[in-house]
Amino acid sequence: MVDDFSQILAEQLSHAQPHSGPNVARLIYVHSKLVRRQLRSNSSARKSVTESTWLIIGLAYLHPERLMESAGMGPETGLERSRLMRTFQNDEARNCWSLVHANRSMVAVESASIRMGYDVEWILEGLDREKIAEILAIPDDHKILGFLAINRPDKSRSDQDFPSLAGIDYNGFGGNWPIVQQDSGPQPS
Repeated sequence: MVDDFSQILAEQLSHAQPHSGPNVARLIYVHSKLVRRQLRSNSSARKSVTESTWLIIGLAYLHPERLMESAGMGPETGLERSRLMRTFQNDEARNCWSLVHANRSMVAVESASIRMGYDVEWILEGLDREKIAEILAIPDDHKILGFLAINRPDKSRSDQDFPSLAGIDYNGFGGNWPIVQQDSGPQPS
């Protein structure tokens, strides 16, 4: 069933990316129970943070013009590129563009989860974003959108990990943080 979820999620995420300009969304899957405990103390949705099957954190990169310049990527037509560059010259417009496109990735995860019959809870309020950024090593030029707490109805198969896809970091910014020994054992209630 997770293979089906991987395919649905990959499809939804590909549709969520902007058709022109860089992909500014970043998702963090928090598997580590130790990291979840740290996040729990900085969130009002304590039970959802520690007990959900999967915890996803959405980020928006607030300087997409740097990605376009550094990677030499951009839209195919000159008109689209000039429109984007005009947007990127204004801080408010640039941030709005980034937040909208990053939010689309969060909605894609929600949509794929719902298609699989999973329960999804958005956690947007009651977050100490500064402390969370510190815990997950998130740079200042990224904005935390919120959390998605995803639960499979079948709790007996809780050993399965969230699908490993490009663009989804693991346990912190930059991804692939190792699972440490303290992560074994039951999650706190």
